[in-house]
Amino acid sequence: MNSRRIRLNGTAAALGLVLLLGAAGCTGDDDPAPTPTASQTADPTADAVAAAEDAMQAYLDAQPQLTANPNAPVVDPSTVATGQALVGLNALIDLYKKNGWTSTGNKTFASIEIFSVDLKGNPDTSPPVDPNIVFNTCIDASNSYAVDSSGNSVTPEDRVVRGQAQITVSEIGNSWIVSNELSSGQPCE
Repeated sequence: MNSRRIRLNGTAAALGLVLLLGAAGCTGDDDPAPTPTASQTADPTADAVAAAEDAMQAYLDAQPQLTANPNAPVVDPSTVATGQALVGLNALIDLYKKNGWTSTGNKTFASIEIFSVDLKGNPDTSPPVDPNIVFNTCIDASNSYAVDSSGNSVTPEDRVVRGQAQITVSEIGNSWIVSNELSSGQPCE
């Protein structure tokens, strides 16, 4: 009998909930509630993160284009990087030129996690801080190699194939661009 009482109580509760919800829907007003527009539902942080991730992907995609033929790169490094990241890309191009190396393959992101988001920045500091998003990433370089003029690999055999890197993407004007990459030299999954 106890189980029957529980079933009846459960049934009564469910029936009461259906009646309550049904009554709540009956307001006598046949006009549906307005649907929020895109501008009312836009999430500035999500939009900024998406733009920053696109900038980060463009930066990673540009690297083999810059080193496949370092004497005539098909991409202007300043279109994908600024600040310390641009200094690093130019140093990479110079290293390849000096040694007569070229690159084959490409790198990919094995993982991307948001570390911090600052959409305000601080223009009053010296130097000013642009709005930025910092990502902790795992970069997979298993398909990326440096080769000499004879086509022999000069990629160190003991290199970290999947390595941790913290990448900062800054908003400059109305565009997001990679401004710093700190590679830890540590492996990642």
